Amino acid sequence: MEKYLALRKELSNKSQTFQTQGQQFKDVSQRNRELEDRYQHGLQELALKEKLLQQALLEKSVLEKTLEDGGGPQHSRLVTELQERLQQSETRKARLEEDIRRLQQSALQVPAVSSDPKNSGRSAALEHQVAQLHAELKDSREYVQELQQELAKANITDPLSSSARGSVLKHVFPASLDAAGTLKVLGTSPDNKKIAYLESSRQQQRLFIFNNVTGQTVRIGEWADSSVQYARLAWAFDSEHFLFAAGSPQNYTLYLGNSRSMLGQAIVLPEAYIAFAWSPTQLRYAYLSGANLIVKNLQQQTLSIRIGHQPGLQENSLAWSPDGQQIAFCGKRGASFDIFLLNVADNAPSPEPLVASSSDDLQPSWSPDGRYVAFYVRTGRYDTKVAVSPSDKSRTPYIVGHNASLPPERGPLWLSGAEVAYVGEEHLLAAQNSVYVVNVGTGQRSSAPLSMLLGR
Repeated sequence: MEKYLALRKELSNKSQTFQTQGQQFKDVSQRNRELEDRYQHGLQELALKEKLLQQALLEKSVLEKTLEDGGGPQHSRLVTELQERLQQSETRKARLEEDIRRLQQSALQVPAVSSDPKNSGRSAALEHQVAQLHAELKDSREYVQELQQELAKANITDPLSSSARGSVLKHVFPASLDAAGTLKVLGTSPDNKKIAYLESSRQQQRLFIFNNVTGQTVRIGEWADSSVQYARLAWAFDSEHFLFAAGSPQNYTLYLGNSRSMLGQAIVLPEAYIAFAWSPTQLRYAYLSGANLIVKNLQQQTLSIRIGHQPGLQENSLAWSPDGQQIAFCGKRGASFDIFLLNVADNAPSPEPLVASSSDDLQPSWSPDGRYVAFYVRTGRYDTKVAVSPSDKSRTPYIVGHNASLPPERGPLWLSGAEVAYVGEEHLLAAQNSVYVVNVGTGQRSSAPLSMLLGR
């Protein structure tokens, strides 16, 4: 009997323990569901943040490109100065017209026939003043017309000017474009005289180049709409030649052309990503093809360099040094992507590591004086830093910025030989983020809201 009671007590205890564990399991399951919901909600917020940020970065890249092409603050000051001069001339013209009207009324008050010599002298003086004012008014009107023409010309060469956009849309892009189509400006030539753009409709996509000096538009090429999911164009330093990449992952094509037509044979690149860039000093260009880095000139003379790496994650993962002697690129030898330097001036160039770490080092960009290479360091999907390395390896690479966004088409932006700019990814809404400028020598950092730049 005692054993029976002991067994019942033991079973009762185990039952209570089981019930307690069952409740704990339910509680844990509920917490897991709540955490999963919060995790999914967080992923949605991050996806939204990434999308908004990329949209903002597209606008930022236009601003950066405009600054690089010389269409920035200096050009805006020129337009403002012309507008002020035009306003002053319009005011002077209005004042002259008022003076003429007043003097003509005074002349009407003088009798037409009078023996009084005072009236005759007064009439002659008024007529002389009116004649002088008419001459001044004529000069003023001509000056106003000259200013208006100069202002219109200045506005056309300013890619960010609303007047320029209106002029381009009205006089450049064809009026017959299908309403369902789109226009994408691919880039302005370094001398600001040519604009390359892609016209997309339901049936096809066509590449055009508009010369804003002659007013002529030339169709360079066309493709079936479904064949061009990606398009990027890079101008050579001579403002005449360009490289145009089009296609989709594993099916890219690289074209060489000038402002009149395509040149040579197209290059098919079955790569997941595409990378290409012009030399800043010579008419030759480089691109990544599998485990090779290819350098070509306009005559299609080719230098193929075995780099033995998986190409970089980003399509602009190679960059020429300002003197055109070296190429920085990111490649993968081990478990992560690193930055390498290639001296193309050597007889037998071989890539040398500039940065090697356990993180992914991406998208190198040279300082204007060639002393530094800036790049992004990615340690996680949403953890990106900005780092700098002396190109002569005199110092180990060091971090200059945190919480950076990773733009799709460029490395960190150099403002001078000592200052680099990047977008800080610190808020859900992209427009709430800031543009940071860091002095790579002192580490001093300043910032401005991205919304201030996008609102200009």
